[in-house]
Amino acid sequence: MRQAEVRASTAAILRGTPYPADQLRDAWRTVLLLQFHDIPPGTSIAWIHQDAEAGYARVAASLGDVIDASLEALAGECCSCCATPRGSGKDGTSTRKTSARGASCSTLFPC
Repeated sequence: MRQAEVRASTAAILRGTPYPADQLRDAWRTVLLLQFHDIPPGTSIAWIHQDAEAGYARVAASLGDVIDASLEALAGECCSCCATPRGSGKDGTSTRKTSARGASCSTLFPC
């Protein structure tokens, strides 16, 4: 959640993209609901755990979308090394830097 909030805030400040407040608020509400006192220690019934797992999966997917959109916005203005890769690896692939989620370098991932 922290990564999604940081990247969305950075994209909003640096690129003027809309901050996904509703999407992040919904994710927080789901996470806080799933922190009900019976769920973390495992004392609730099986279908509650199945529902919690599904809820966490939805939150993870939603946060992944926020992170991807934010990184795409931030990578909108690539630096010169992204436009022309610095070289190639032993197998002929590019050696340009990419983020953990596959976005090319940008102001957050300088060369």
